[in-house]
Amino acid sequence: MKFASRLLFTAASACVLSSVAWAADPKDDVVAAMKAQNDAPAYRMKMTSTDNSSKAVTSITLESVNPDGLHMKSEAGGVTTMELISDGKRTMMSQGGGALQEAPAGMSAMIGQARKSATMETMIQAAKDVKLAGHESVNGVPATIYTFGTEMMGLQSTNKLWVSDKDHRPLKSEGEAHGDVQMGSQPGQKVDQKVAIAYEYDPSIKIVLPPAK
Repeated sequence: MKFASRLLFTAASACVLSSVAWAADPKDDVVAAMKAQNDAPAYRMKMTSTDNSSKAVTSITLESVNPDGLHMKSEAGGVTTMELISDGKRTMMSQGGGALQEAPAGMSAMIGQARKSATMETMIQAAKDVKLAGHESVNGVPATIYTFGTEMMGLQSTNKLWVSDKDHRPLKSEGEAHGDVQMGSQPGQKVDQKVAIAYEYDPSIKIVLPPAK
């Protein structure tokens, strides 16, 4: 759980994520893209991180359905390492590919609070040298490219973000992250990896938990 949480933090920091009108400041454009993603009825985020030293590949698939649905699964070497699913009232989780179990009381409230408080807007405020870097289509959708760097909690990153010209939502992002990530009082975790994220927006995504026993 701790490992997956840190990977998500790394992805968020490295590849940060509604108005269709372009702002004068590229940083405002990226903030607007983050808001457009968060406001989408439902989206799927597929992240792949590759350790630059070991070449180990970890993938995380996250599905989010407003206002409270969340389903996250992390895999390493083709094996599920952690899964979490929540509908805002109940939360179930598993580790090591085991069966889903009811999470401890209060977990759903904790996840809901995190969704509200730990927004990408906080992270994008740490972005430096946000620049408009050109235009390119992503799967046939015209997009504007932004580049920027971030530095927070011991993590430095360089990032590239493709934002749809149609609805101003992020379509994909690529980045590299380096440093020792500090998570509260926990020892720092060394990070040296490449991260790629693809975003899908699909209102048919549903978050359905198994029946309570």
